[in-house]
Amino acid sequence: MSTPTYPTYPTYIVRLDGALTAETPLTTTPPALRGRPHDADLPLPLPKMVVTYGDTRTTVPYMPGSGIRGRLRRCGVDIARRTLPEGLRLQDYYYLAIGGVKGGEAERKSDFAAAAARRAANPLIGLFGAGTPWMQGRLSVGHAVPRTPITEQSVTGARLDDIGGAGTAMTLLRAEDQAQWIEMAFHNAERSRKDAVLRRLKADLTGRGRGNAAERAERQAGMETLSREIAGHTARTYAGLSVQRPLSGYEFIAPGTVLNQSMTLTHATLFEIGAFVAILRAFALNPVLGGKAAHGNGVVSARWTVTARESQAAEVLGRGAVSLTPFEPLVVEDAFLERCAADFLAALDAGQFDFTAPAERPGA
Repeated sequence: MSTPTYPTYPTYIVRLDGALTAETPLTTTPPALRGRPHDADLPLPLPKMVVTYGDTRTTVPYMPGSGIRGRLRRCGVDIARRTLPEGLRLQDYYYLAIGGVKGGEAERKSDFAAAAARRAANPLIGLFGAGTPWMQGRLSVGHAVPRTPITEQSVTGARLDDIGGAGTAMTLLRAEDQAQWIEMAFHNAERSRKDAVLRRLKADLTGRGRGNAAERAERQAGMETLSREIAGHTARTYAGLSVQRPLSGYEFIAPGTVLNQSMTLTHATLFEIGAFVAILRAFALNPVLGGKAAHGNGVVSARWTVTARESQAAEVLGRGAVSLTPFEPLVVEDAFLERCAADFLAALDAGQFDFTAPAERPGA
């Protein structure tokens, strides 16, 4: 077995402490919340936590650190992609983006022994970690939590059939399709009308229970006839199209909200610190977090103060700041970070790193 090549030491602890500001609405619905039963008429919920403001504990919405970290990780994948002219293999993408696809098998000790060599060759995995084979990530990303108590806002809407609205869209259709739409609209209206009648009959039959058995049987037969007619109308309408339907609403954090947020690099190498700065620079050019980006949501600005020191030293090497203005180059006011970023980019251009996934392990 070859001897692992260990990364250059010393390592460093770098702390970024500051805030994000929502320039446009912020929204996200983590998978755990999507799976919970909820009323279809209610907006998709934001994640919420209890925060103490002064002497008052308040439940507020927040942006999870996992979502911010995931967005930064994808920026790192883009950086790696630029070094591979033919593109990423599927296993390379999964390795960089989510740390690989891990099965249920236990890690072998040789995997841990080789971790340092993988870390030296791939600072992105050093930052974000991996599961196959296992690697501890050096970057922790905190939740973005409102600086002052806020309540979530919500938005709802509907997808309408603009052909049946002002009527101007009708002129875009061919004559035979105009006739088809008119027929579809007729059957849709009949379906809606008969649906209302059917609901009244059901309420009359089951809720009040009026009339003798013969009358109830007659109503039941009438309901069955209506149901068949409704099915016939439905088959000839645009019921399968997503028009005339309410859109799923969602909660959001209002623009202008300031959210405290911090990030920490723990025992990171110089190249890992440089890669992190390169990732922030890439993110600054498209600083969108969370969901519903097609609605213009998710744009943030940010400012963090920076402190850095060697891992085992108390002395602070420098104090600076990082500022992010949406869609503008990142402003780094810290000589140490700038030097790390320059060294990383030089090594990147020299082809010093290996961003491909590890080869298949024997017996795996």
